[in-house]
Amino acid sequence: MEYPPSESGFAALIEGAAARRVGKGKSTPGSEQVTADFCASLAARNEEARMTIDTTKRGLRCRAKKTLRAHEATIEADTQGTVVHEVDNLDRRMILVKWDNDASLYVFPEEIEIVGDE
Repeated sequence: MEYPPSESGFAALIEGAAARRVGKGKSTPGSEQVTADFCASLAARNEEARMTIDTTKRGLRCRAKKTLRAHEATIEADTQGTVVHEVDNLDRRMILVKWDNDASLYVFPEEIEIVGDE
């Protein structure tokens, strides 16, 4: 499943911010162009960003290769869980795992080992 960025939402927000920014405060020569270029750069970056959710591994059992620490929970090495989905965003792949201790945590693929079906 792919979630494209809003065609008008983010770009309109950035353009509106640029228009408001240009009209405020003291202006230095070229500052309007710098602000407009920066906003255009942000809008272009957003247009290129795509997030993909892959559910083909949903239900596979896995185990933590090492202790994983996060604000939500600490997952000890060898703790088992079930894959919920994979997310590919900004050239980074993360896997959401529902651990047997009821915690859910995104992990990198190299932090877990698939051990079988549910």
